[in-house]
Amino acid sequence: MPGKSQLTYRINFLGGQSQSSSRPLGSAILDGIDFDIEGVSGLYRDDLARWLSGYSKKGNKVYLTAAPQCPLPDASVGNALKTGLFDNVWVQLCNNPPCQFARSNISSLEDAWKQWNSDIPATKIFLGLPASPEAAGSGFIPVPDLASRMLPAIKGSSKYGGVMLWSKYYDDQSGYSSSIENDILNYGLLDQYWSSSVPDSRISSDLDHPQIHKHKNSKFPPYPENPLIKQYSAEYWITGDLMTPENLRTQSFAKRVVDVNQADVVFVPFFATLSAEIELGKGKGTFRKKEGNEDYKRQKEVIEFVKNSNAWKRSGGRDHVFVLTDPVAMWHVRAEIAPAILLVVDFGGWYRLDSKSFNGSSSDMIQHTQVSLGGVVREKLWDLLVNEPGIIMEEGFPNATGREQSIRGMRTSEFCLHPAGDTPTSCRLFDAIQSLCIPVIVSDNIELPFEGMVDYSEFSVFVAVNDALKPRWFVDYLKRISEKRRNEFRQKMAKVQPMLEYDNGHPGGIGPVPPDGAVNHIWRKVQQKLPMIKETIVRDKRKPAGVSIPLRCHCT
Repeated sequence: MPGKSQLTYRINFLGGQSQSSSRPLGSAILDGIDFDIEGVSGLYRDDLARWLSGYSKKGNKVYLTAAPQCPLPDASVGNALKTGLFDNVWVQLCNNPPCQFARSNISSLEDAWKQWNSDIPATKIFLGLPASPEAAGSGFIPVPDLASRMLPAIKGSSKYGGVMLWSKYYDDQSGYSSSIENDILNYGLLDQYWSSSVPDSRISSDLDHPQIHKHKNSKFPPYPENPLIKQYSAEYWITGDLMTPENLRTQSFAKRVVDVNQADVVFVPFFATLSAEIELGKGKGTFRKKEGNEDYKRQKEVIEFVKNSNAWKRSGGRDHVFVLTDPVAMWHVRAEIAPAILLVVDFGGWYRLDSKSFNGSSSDMIQHTQVSLGGVVREKLWDLLVNEPGIIMEEGFPNATGREQSIRGMRTSEFCLHPAGDTPTSCRLFDAIQSLCIPVIVSDNIELPFEGMVDYSEFSVFVAVNDALKPRWFVDYLKRISEKRRNEFRQKMAKVQPMLEYDNGHPGGIGPVPPDGAVNHIWRKVQQKLPMIKETIVRDKRKPAGVSIPLRCHCT
């Protein structure tokens, strides 16, 4: 072990205080020391830790980390760890059968983890694992076992920091870290969907049920065909665009970067709508509850993961993008992600937080001006129009037959009626546009996608609620629209159809996106909001302590 004078020189040299041109790290600065010491005496390691930590008092934080073997006490760094000066401890839970994973019995690893958390006064403790079977003699944990058995058992610890892998070489070969990340982000939820053998209880015929084992463990699994879920596939195609290799993304408006400091926004690839729909499909009535609700557990897991990141802490989450195409997506954590950029379809129910969620304090509620007229307008229009000659009023059904019936009806109709319902928008509006059925929008206050890029008045008929509910007024008004005007509407509609199309036609969504498609228009809309978002981030940073700023959704 070198003397203190040599250590001082090395810390100054590597830590950036030396002006020598021969510094091996160039402009990079060493800000910590890792104790990866094995097979030697632990004498004086505690003194070394105290001495190194003393540099933190001189203005620059010196981080101390260690990678001990899992049996306690560790012979080489055990005394040093007792000082309580270590920021992160990566416990090597491998090559030691008494405290490593075994499929037949996980209690040995669980017991070791509990002991490390109770006995070692470190800030965070990490699960140290081999990144492949070849990376260690024993102790490798397959990702399914890690995700379903080990992580749920240990993540409740307040000291849990994450997973450390040995080593980058083996991880590059196995892709182990990406597989772990995918368990809660990216395609992990789709893998779970295609691995389930339980059909959706809400429909009589589940189209995906026979396909379950066919798509299980696909690298880029397809999105469900279940009609209750397929209508919310926007997040799938947006994620697919970002997952496409960069050399194939020349038509994408968004540029993906690895360094978060170079990013304008941070995309959170959690299939929130799919998570909600899987829970709803079980039909157990647990959705609004927390106990026994797998969707709630997934929401909390993702929020914990994201909010603990430096990227979230930097902006308070205001530059994070969540896709919420179902009004019940992320329902249990809606307050926590309210400051973020929310890509939504149904505006009415999602981001209106009721006062009960915030102890009745209206200052904490999200401020918005959306008004939903509920089903009243629909019911009154039904009564007015159901017996009118030339008008077809049909009930919709959430299955493949109902979907085909709806599309067939739109394609054979001149006008398609879109009254306000439970929410101010409906996917049926977009179906009508794709069917070249002129939308008749009955709403005094409606949110439409890509406004400012699309002029809906060029191909849609807008009707005030009061006018629509006058007897005979509605039918007479539509009859006065000339055939020439109707053709003009349809010609304009045909030009905007690509803007509402998410599917890029590539398996798994991996491939070039259409330059004028919905995905690129989403990214353009997000870019339009960037100046306001950056301004809000700056304003948050300079607000006095204890001052509350009302939450405002940046919804697109």
